[in-house]
Amino acid sequence: MYYSNPYTIGETKIDKLSLLPFSEIMETYEKMMVKPIPTPRIILLEVFLPLIR
Repeated sequence: MYYSNPYTIGETKIDKLSLLPFSEIMETYEKMMVKPIPTPRIILLEVFLPLIR
């Protein structure tokens, strides 16, 4: 029987690595995660006006 720890950090295998600029990361995040707030709509189907005497 063999046990391998799933939390073990292995060796880095990428030599030339660069991070994206923060503005580009935020742009991607907003496209994927931020949902626009829908504007409320009111639809009137019928209007009843009572007769006042």
